[in-house]
Amino acid sequence: MNRIEEEQATASILKEIIENKNIELEQGVYHFDGRYIAKSTRSLWQSIKDNPPGFILECKAASPSKGLMCKNYQPRELALTYQPYAAAISVLTDQKYFSGNFEHLQQVSNAVDIPVLCKDFFIDPEQVQRARQHGADAILIMLSVVDDALYQRLADTASSLDMDVLTEVHQPQEIQRAINLGAKIIGINNRDLHSLKTDISLTISLSDLIPDDVLLISESGFSQHTQIEQMKNLKRPVDGFLIGSHLSQSEYLIHELKQLKYGAVKICGITSVFDAMNAFESGVSYGGLIFSHQSSRKVSLDKAKTIVGSVNLKWVGVFTETSLEEIETVVYNLKLSAVQIHWHATEAFFDALKNILPERCEIWQVLKIHDLKTLQHLTLTSDSVDRLLIEPTGELAGGNGLSFPWDNINLVDRDLSKIIVAGGINPSNIQQIKKYQFGIVDVNSGVETKPGVKSLEKIAQLFSNLLLSNEQKRRVAE
Repeated sequence: MNRIEEEQATASILKEIIENKNIELEQGVYHFDGRYIAKSTRSLWQSIKDNPPGFILECKAASPSKGLMCKNYQPRELALTYQPYAAAISVLTDQKYFSGNFEHLQQVSNAVDIPVLCKDFFIDPEQVQRARQHGADAILIMLSVVDDALYQRLADTASSLDMDVLTEVHQPQEIQRAINLGAKIIGINNRDLHSLKTDISLTISLSDLIPDDVLLISESGFSQHTQIEQMKNLKRPVDGFLIGSHLSQSEYLIHELKQLKYGAVKICGITSVFDAMNAFESGVSYGGLIFSHQSSRKVSLDKAKTIVGSVNLKWVGVFTETSLEEIETVVYNLKLSAVQIHWHATEAFFDALKNILPERCEIWQVLKIHDLKTLQHLTLTSDSVDRLLIEPTGELAGGNGLSFPWDNINLVDRDLSKIIVAGGINPSNIQQIKKYQFGIVDVNSGVETKPGVKSLEKIAQLFSNLLLSNEQKRRVAE
């Protein structure tokens, strides 16, 4: 099938879906019996404003393009997992093409405290009433499938029930229609409904057309935190993101959610279950356990087992001058996701280490450097090394409190996605470091009250500062 045939087939699927909706309406699937419907008390608009970066996370079991995406689909449990990271939950309710239904919507609405968006192909006001009956606080209307008169009928019905409307567009003409129709929340769908290709640059090219008093949502195509940052820092920033298929197919959902919202953050030198639990709940992706005898944050293998068993973080073991056998024992006992090597090991050592580690366990090589300008000259000691961790020169294996002079560094044009950065990182400088888009940010003494004891307040402030947009940073400075 060539490109034109593919586009025609996809267009016919959309046409088929709308035709099926009309059949369902004729069959009374969406019949409204006239019973009283309580108005919504949860505002999608307000929740997106209050909960940056405004994630609308989607419960979706299947789609025409991808087929079944979630074999054991449990929308209630999925929504509860989403809730700490979301401004709202989206639920697919089309049954024939997306394996959804209104019961899924009701389950989610009953389970969560945040607004719930009903995502369907709305072409009749009865659908809006039924959506509200089953707990929807907002609906999505696609301008590509309704004319202005029908849009107004749907929007008026939603308004009468205090429901918000997410108005979906894909081209400049639809944006102008949405503005003329008084849309308060406009979503740019990055997926071409004819080719099914997704390109987030569509939002970049159209964002300036959205008025400042309208919330701008970017829909589809997001899998990396760097993409979220790019959109938040446009001349006309994106206010929220509708994310579905990427999460529905994820094997490591909580880890994916944290990295999407905050980027990858490691808290190193964890010495207690209490600190591990606080780190996990705050948004940390990686936890660091130090096995170096020189460190005041050293933990025994037995203590490490207790800590690792308390929360579902990706755990990293930090080692200095340790034998292959000792590292192997720790890795297999703790099921570590990575080992961090804090000495000038040889290529032969790294290769031998790779051979004895499970495939899931990465090797991180630590390099202590005086000047970040030397980054462009850094190379891996061995192909067996997965990532470089850079930190200022210091005596200890982490936790020295030394920092790079971030004010005088220009690294913006360099790809640092495979580099981990450590050294004196704390709530006050996290925004400076964040703009360089390192692969992982490694924090230790900057969130402690004393060596080995983490501060819940400092960790919370660190993650709060990570969410600040450029506009919010300017406001804080003023």
